[in-house]
Amino acid sequence: MKIIDFLKDYQMNTLINCIREQGPISRVELSRRLGIPQPTVTRMTEKLIQEQLVIENGLGNSSGGRRPVLLSINSTCFYSIGVAIGRSAVKMAITDLCGNMISYQTKETSNQESIIDIIDYIKDHIEKILVEEEIEPSKLLGIGVGIPGPINESSEGFITIPNFYDVRNVPLRRILQNAFSLPVILDVNANVAALAERWFGRGVRCNNFVYIMADAGIGSGIIINGELYRGGTGESGFIGHSTVDMFGEQCHCGNFGCLETFVSTTKVVMNVQKQLVMKGLKNSGENLTFDDIVHFLQIGSSITQNVVEEAGKFLGVGVANVISFFDPEMIIVGGRLVELGDLFIDSLRKVVQSHVIGYGGKSTPIIVSDFTDGVVLGAAALVIIEAFTYCMDNSKVYEN
Repeated sequence: MKIIDFLKDYQMNTLINCIREQGPISRVELSRRLGIPQPTVTRMTEKLIQEQLVIENGLGNSSGGRRPVLLSINSTCFYSIGVAIGRSAVKMAITDLCGNMISYQTKETSNQESIIDIIDYIKDHIEKILVEEEIEPSKLLGIGVGIPGPINESSEGFITIPNFYDVRNVPLRRILQNAFSLPVILDVNANVAALAERWFGRGVRCNNFVYIMADAGIGSGIIINGELYRGGTGESGFIGHSTVDMFGEQCHCGNFGCLETFVSTTKVVMNVQKQLVMKGLKNSGENLTFDDIVHFLQIGSSITQNVVEEAGKFLGVGVANVISFFDPEMIIVGGRLVELGDLFIDSLRKVVQSHVIGYGGKSTPIIVSDFTDGVVLGAAALVIIEAFTYCMDNSKVYEN
């Protein structure tokens, strides 16, 4: 039986999601939490076990009498494909329902490459992974894709993204759907990284937090009451284009003095290179990489330390604004800038302490993500969440 046949039934959907989110869990506890009679829960779970969607997973504690059998989702009954298309790399993975990566591929790119060539790479390698891992197409829930925003997808399905492989009017969703006959979901990279934290990472037990994507661009994914907040038009979280100095440098978005013009991996590299050239330590023709910056920091370069500390201060201004707006339980920082270590994060925290007015806001935990591939994992999670919440919003067509 297809997963969609179970998820069309509201009561079954609720039961499955309770097992997925709260498992391992006993039938008695399921009955109590959902208000469904225990014989009904027993009948429903037996059906799910027969279809291998749910498994019995050990014994729980007893309050007297026989210890209850615990139920969990069978993590390998279905799989999801996550793809992250960044400005400097393409990453993809197949995960099980618990977010375990079964296979992973990555390719470095440059912004001069053609988006069509990148899409062809994605198609070829997904096909290769499925063959290598011997995964049946019927066990795939879909493909999630995390990309920089705003996506600017038209009603006809064409996307246009600024400063991103010169993408203009590309039907990315349709191309991938036609290639694999699977549902394809697009979302902003910071949003899907926030979902990865919510389901598998530092935000598992936190219902209200903001994820800060600190990378080639600066973005945020906002979790409110355990759900991703996308805003009225799906364009929330673009803090990288909040104005820090209205008379500052022009951003690639066309505005002046955006946060991204002060802090990003690109800006850090440019600033270190500029300082080294001014001091005669590098030729202007020698281009540095972000890996070079991390190395310079590790060997104690004072020039690099000053640039990194300044970058942390500017991101701290953006984070302080986020805390003042949303009063989150915590801030999770991810992306390549966290590779700059304690100097960067401590500089950020100091600015938050000095700029946030409320005592509670000043003490907001600011923690570093454990994930190096949060966008890939979050893109896969996006598909799993969409599949398992099908009947909550059956206006969305989801076939598998």
